Amino acid sequence: MLKRYSTLILTLFLFLPTFAGNSFNELVQQSHKYYVTIGVVFIILIGIFLFLVYLERKISKLEKKLKK
Repeated sequence: MLKRYSTLILTLFLFLPTFAGNSFNELVQQSHKYYVTIGVVFIILIGIFLFLVYLERKISKLEKKLKK
């Protein structure tokens, strides 16, 4: 049941820009929000990368501890 709802919601989000049309794109272009969007995505990706590095270091320490 949950899988069916999640598939439906994902499908709606994928096709939402199609229904929005050109008016949404014109609004974004006029207000120059591309830079803000790119900045936010960049910050999120850096956060994910740093979290993965942190986890890798922690796992390495645990593996060394288990070998001893």
